[in-house]
Amino acid sequence: MGIFGALTTAVGGLRAQSYALENVSGNIANSQTTGFKRVDTSFSDLVPDSNPQQQYAGGVIARSRGTNTVQGDIKSATVDTFMAINGDGYFVVQKPSSFPDGQPVFTGVDLFTRRGDFELDKDGFLVNGTGYYLKALQVDPTTGNVVGSVPEVLQFSNDFLPAEPTNLIEYRANLASFPRTAATDEDVPGSERLDITAFSVNPTVAGTGTVVANDVPQFLDMSISGGAITVFDQVGSPVNIQLRWTKLPDTAAQATGTADLNPAVDLGASFAGDTVTVTVNGAPTVITIDTGTTSDSSELIAAINAISGVSASLVGDNIQITGDTPGTTFSIAYSDSGIGTALGLTGSGFAPTGNPTWELFYLEDASAVGTNVAWRNAGVQYVFDASGQMTSATQVVTITGVSINGVPLSDIAINHGSSGVTQFADINGNAQVNLLRQNGFPAGELQSIAVNEKGRIVAAYSNGRTLDIAEIPLASFNGDNSLKRIDGGAFEATSESGPALYGAPGKILGKSLEGSNTDIADEFTKLIVTQQAYAANTRIVTTADQMLSETLNMIR
Repeated sequence: MGIFGALTTAVGGLRAQSYALENVSGNIANSQTTGFKRVDTSFSDLVPDSNPQQQYAGGVIARSRGTNTVQGDIKSATVDTFMAINGDGYFVVQKPSSFPDGQPVFTGVDLFTRRGDFELDKDGFLVNGTGYYLKALQVDPTTGNVVGSVPEVLQFSNDFLPAEPTNLIEYRANLASFPRTAATDEDVPGSERLDITAFSVNPTVAGTGTVVANDVPQFLDMSISGGAITVFDQVGSPVNIQLRWTKLPDTAAQATGTADLNPAVDLGASFAGDTVTVTVNGAPTVITIDTGTTSDSSELIAAINAISGVSASLVGDNIQITGDTPGTTFSIAYSDSGIGTALGLTGSGFAPTGNPTWELFYLEDASAVGTNVAWRNAGVQYVFDASGQMTSATQVVTITGVSINGVPLSDIAINHGSSGVTQFADINGNAQVNLLRQNGFPAGELQSIAVNEKGRIVAAYSNGRTLDIAEIPLASFNGDNSLKRIDGGAFEATSESGPALYGAPGKILGKSLEGSNTDIADEFTKLIVTQQAYAANTRIVTTADQMLSETLNMIR
């Protein structure tokens, strides 16, 4: 190989170190470039074919080595459409070839990048800082499912989101096993009670089923407010619908005691001066019988009926007593003033029989007068067992022909779910609404777009709706580091990299950016090593030159 070979090898070494220096220079220059992947340098020796015992060290060649699989630091950003990839994957993008009439025309060749500083341009495209247009998969706004499998260049429009009439209300609630009392109900502004004797009738302002003022005592307080919600009609106008639950009266088990009311037998010839003590819920009431006729039985019954909480009637020679509300306890004792005999008639209380049952009403006409319906019965009964669980098949109830204050609505389904309505005890006797929402909405204008944690682009509208518009696919390659680099931090697939494989496992992070994976300290270290290696190669050139000079001087 000789001196000239050594000189040539040294020149090759200078060239290789210059190549390495260029890569170091590019890495440092792009240390703050979004999504930049540094380029390292690999050196390969070139050995001429020769006898192993006389083999030369040979020359050197420098090659670039990609670091596309090395993650850069992820930093938070303030722009909703900025995004970073945590893990494996590339955004799929295209770059326009021209802009006739100001509109981009694309080449149809997919490119790939980690640079995620995408923002909306004037035409509604998502474009990153180097002019690449994002491609994504469309999402069906109704089903939320991806449409198709081939990503397309994404473009947003400022079209209004059409109004959607309400046809479904999701309603979860607990109904108090004992509703609040009339005294409490009267303190609620605007409270209305339904006539418990006409619970199956649509209440009107006059007649059976009347909606009454708060202070009318004959209308038992068996109703509690169930909540109000805004729904939307066919053109998207808001309509307020108010719901009210009404508990049907429990059937009380009647306790019956027997007393011989014939004065000729055990009680003497006269009832005059005799007393009956009736104790209801621990409060005694003494009734004095002041005549001596057998008609005093009706007088006694009338006096018992005047006591709050119980009622009495004569069945043969027996007094039959019934509690007005479940859980009432009572006792009755009769004392003959003439012979001092006390006959007892005692009951332990009135337990409700049958399953607790409720009905649902909605306020159809808040200004109803006369015989016009105010509260409309939904037409279904909700039945509960003793443990407070709903036993009736009323998980989904459909109300047809709904009209609120003169505004017609579509049929509305009320979805309670399998156990969405319960009847448990509540200390305040109120209905506890756990969920009350509907699926309708008015028309809305596009306000903003953002990227969520699922890698979907979400559009926010002025009506408060948010819809998934597109899903961003991530591409991966078997040979990441064999991708061809092109301007703007983009890559092009090559035969060595293999085709793009969609469904990369990386996760997209919204309002974030991936930084360069260049480490300045590491690059400075490479710079020192490269400089020293280059200087050493120059010494080879100098030495070879001196040796050649000595060779030439041999013939002088």
